[in-house]
Amino acid sequence: MYFQEFLYSRFANPNRTELENALADLERATYGLAFASGMAATTAIFHLLKANDHVICGHDCYGGTHTFFEDIAANMSIHVSFIDATNASAIAAAIRPKTAMIWLESPSNPLLNIVDIQRIARLVRNFETHGHRDITLVIDNTFATSYFQKPLELGASISYQSLSKYINGHGDVMAGGLVTNDAYLASRLKHLQKTLGGTPSPFDCYLVKRGLETFGLRMRAHYTNALAIARFLEQHPKIRKVLHPGLDTHPGHVIARRQCYAFSGVVSCYLNISDSTVENSDYETVSDVVVKFSQTLKLFKLAVSLGNTRSLIEIPSLMTHKDVDAKHLQTLGIDHTLVRLSIGIEPITDLIADLKQALTVL
Repeated sequence: MYFQEFLYSRFANPNRTELENALADLERATYGLAFASGMAATTAIFHLLKANDHVICGHDCYGGTHTFFEDIAANMSIHVSFIDATNASAIAAAIRPKTAMIWLESPSNPLLNIVDIQRIARLVRNFETHGHRDITLVIDNTFATSYFQKPLELGASISYQSLSKYINGHGDVMAGGLVTNDAYLASRLKHLQKTLGGTPSPFDCYLVKRGLETFGLRMRAHYTNALAIARFLEQHPKIRKVLHPGLDTHPGHVIARRQCYAFSGVVSCYLNISDSTVENSDYETVSDVVVKFSQTLKLFKLAVSLGNTRSLIEIPSLMTHKDVDAKHLQTLGIDHTLVRLSIGIEPITDLIADLKQALTVL
């Protein structure tokens, strides 16, 4: 019996097919899939696993990913080890006979750590060559995007992005996407996409595809502005430390230069807040000072998203990572003084002036 290609919109529709083909083309990949959100894409990838499988995840991942792996994985008898992914030897030591997936971010959210993707991919292939089961290497490419980094060409099995961020670029849609060159993985994921039902609407696909028209222009502007702001903050006395892979001082700078065409539009930094600042003011806690700083900004809006044309600020410990165990955050160095800036495409002089005036409250 003959069935038309677009039998039912959840299975496929013209807008989604166009977007999925574009996602694949951006990374010179064979297969692309679009989902209703980044977490919907995570859910589909996660369902490649079976009970008693083992997953290795970078310990400084996005808070939603960490919570998903801790809560959902445990209920499905899937075991997760959170490892410092910048240490390839630690990754190798964590691999068990049941290890089925390694999930990494580069740059990571919010600490912007860099993973040597090519080295980890070689490590995985070496284990497989010596009789280990296939290991699916997933790289969350949301921060670098397919414009600046192509994980599949570095050896990843799946390249994943929250399309709500830079790909769409306008903060007006939720979507997630992934690409792969593996026909078996693509077939399984297509089945999971259809069966789990986490698919974007045709109009959402249109909005994301619209964002691609200015993708390159926006990414170059994000990067240029972000690097200028990172360098400005590095010299400011009210900033204790700046995290951006474009800085020579970043520990992952050399690796990032090797595997990326340029760097993220995200800058994280630690505010220099002493106990005396709290004691000698109306603030009761350090977090109160940080919230006041974020509210004093004019151009930077307080929001947990990123990748918009407009600049945003968020406080990871109070927002994106608030559901992550406090001891784990302490181990990572995610405290109340850490803020994450998503640098938009506004004039750089205006953005720096805004930061200057807001830093006076510290």
